[in-house]
Amino acid sequence: MLDNLYNKLQGFVEAFTKRKFWKLYLAIICSLYCIAFNMPQYKTMVSGKARNIAIWNRINNQIDHPFTADLTNDPEAHEAKLTFRLVPPLIAKLLPSTDMLHRMQWLFLVHNICGLLFFYLLIAFAEANFNNRFFSFLLPCCFAALYAGKTFFCDMFFFFDGLAYLLLLISICNRNALLVFISLFLAFYTDERSLIGSGFVMLYHVLQNKEGEMNKPVIVSIILAIVAYLGTRFFMQSQLGMITPGDGINIANIAKSVRFSYFMLGIFTAFKSFWLILIAGLFYLKGFWPRAIYTITLLTIVAGGICVFDFSRSISYGFVGLLAVLFYLYKQGKPEDLNKLMVVLLITCLLNPIYDVHEAELFMTRSVIGRYFEAHFLQMPR
Repeated sequence: MLDNLYNKLQGFVEAFTKRKFWKLYLAIICSLYCIAFNMPQYKTMVSGKARNIAIWNRINNQIDHPFTADLTNDPEAHEAKLTFRLVPPLIAKLLPSTDMLHRMQWLFLVHNICGLLFFYLLIAFAEANFNNRFFSFLLPCCFAALYAGKTFFCDMFFFFDGLAYLLLLISICNRNALLVFISLFLAFYTDERSLIGSGFVMLYHVLQNKEGEMNKPVIVSIILAIVAYLGTRFFMQSQLGMITPGDGINIANIAKSVRFSYFMLGIFTAFKSFWLILIAGLFYLKGFWPRAIYTITLLTIVAGGICVFDFSRSISYGFVGLLAVLFYLYKQGKPEDLNKLMVVLLITCLLNPIYDVHEAELFMTRSVIGRYFEAHFLQMPR
């Protein structure tokens, strides 16, 4: 029976991928899934009350004065951490409005477009690396059920993780050293956590080199992007007085501030059942440098997410590691077995809701249908 269902799914995918613009169609379907099953709070974008959202006012001020130090925020507040996240406000300078609410609406639209591009590039990445349209169909569907996919369409407070994810993805979708440098440099100035995620970018290109596609300038460009970021950031700190407070980053506070169940859920929800792939990478990757880069980056990603109590978003910056391990397993194993595994992982991901776990807070995104049944038939715990 299961084999019959698998064969029918293969037949459907084969017919679907024969369409002329199947990549674009699939990217749109994945985007619509993220919207329908997570339901962004669109009322926030059109309500006048939105003008009182602290982070929106901080971003609006940053758009007008991107290279000016802002010492007006509580050092522990998220708004105080945005000093060097310069790419989004610089993009917003190009938008056709100076009104705060209109700027946020435009930024939300830009973020949605980035989400569509993210899924399209993910399909293109899969087709180029796996040469298997069935796998290329499954991969973006899986990401639509993960935080890394849905954040483009549900981020109403503009953490801009999605933009950083897109830039990290661009850095592994090409072998041009200059484009890799630019995409990573911009990712670092979108969110500092991209700096840790770049370790997996390095791993992917190292694995590419092991497959015989020697391109050492790309490896050098990754290192140069890190050096350029640290150098320019130090310059702005010393010359412009721009700083990011370190308050709130303390791994010792975990036991005091977070329930163990939230802690475990926060780690799990970033990749759900795809943690099996990441764990497999610890055992299957061969060679000193690939194993060293992978292990150090994975541990740093998890530790970084724990330190800032922002589990779901922070750990999701390691999604490139998931792609790198899948690439390696595909090259080493049987494609048909990996396809079947992806189907199982997709089903288990779809069955688990997407949580956004931050410290002692738990946010679950649900579909319109789910919200209706909860409101009318279920007594939700307080």
